Amino acid sequence: MPATDLHLAQSFTMQPRVRGTAFLLFMAALTACADQSTRPSAPALEGAYTATAFTVTTRDSTIDELADGVTLALTLRADGTTAGTLVVPSEDSLHLVGTWDTVGATLHLDQTATTFLDLMPFQIGPSRLDGVLAQGFGTIRVTLTK
Repeated sequence: MPATDLHLAQSFTMQPRVRGTAFLLFMAALTACADQSTRPSAPALEGAYTATAFTVTTRDSTIDELADGVTLALTLRADGTTAGTLVVPSEDSLHLVGTWDTVGATLHLDQTATTFLDLMPFQIGPSRLDGVLAQGFGTIRVTLTK
């Protein structure tokens, strides 16, 4: 085989390997970035929060849940777990045990107790979390302040 033919044959067999390796490295980097964006990674979010605003708005009215005696306390731990309570007067307290994660500037909760909090995305702000959940009956708004 002439030298130029050998060189062309080697370049064709080497090129797919280089492309394959580059693709694998790209996918690994992309996966690593995707994994990091969903893990609790912002130490500024960790800590104890309490509800400083909590309203339910229906077509007919807006109810200030805090004025009616409802309390909501939530702690975000560094390991991605939560602790806290949701207390509604004349009802059983709910223990807010579960997990939290973030995607971009949004925090999501996954609680063992069934509450609206699992459905409510919270926008992350400086020392606060603002959640809005619109359902068929109305809209729930919660502000948690650190």
